[in-house]
Amino acid sequence: MVRTVIQHKRRCSKSGRRTEGAAYLVSEPSEDGILPIIVVLDDPIPFRPPSDKPLGRQPIEINLDALLEGAEYEEFIAGASAERYKSERLKEPELLAFGMPLRDRACFGICRSDGLEALKNVAPKDIRGTGRHLRNLTRGSGDQEVARAWAAFSDRNWLGVLAALHRAWRKYSPDKRERMAPYFWPVFMSLDATEDAIDLL
Repeated sequence: MVRTVIQHKRRCSKSGRRTEGAAYLVSEPSEDGILPIIVVLDDPIPFRPPSDKPLGRQPIEINLDALLEGAEYEEFIAGASAERYKSERLKEPELLAFGMPLRDRACFGICRSDGLEALKNVAPKDIRGTGRHLRNLTRGSGDQEVARAWAAFSDRNWLGVLAALHRAWRKYSPDKRERMAPYFWPVFMSLDATEDAIDLL
């Protein structure tokens, strides 16, 4: 059945409009095409995005019977979602230590020339200055990962500061990145991680 969908401006993309040529799933009777929390697809939609262009918002495949029986998250997710979850869990130690998978960190920013050895040189040029820049960032962001960066700074864990900032940045929307970049830049510079700032910002 062909129908007209009125496209309201959204806050989840820079333009606020749907991308031409992209595929979107909308539900019928929900207002403005907003999907309910559980959607039963019978039969499943035979669609897989190309590996270099993953879905922007991937649905979570679940075993509804297991969910209704009160199973834990690890037990009721299914299919590709279960595989994705396991893969992300395996990367958690690397994300905590480096802010990104180890393979990516080895060729990113300050590590591009000297490898992971370069991380040993991460340290503030001026501890008070770094603290001041980080405090400004913390006030401006209200972000949990930035709060972790401040905690790492308090423990003199300079690599922990860098990793937390990387994790925070990767979660930001384009609009928030544009707003927060002036706060991030001085912190990276003060940690002698200019190349990270250039690659990230």
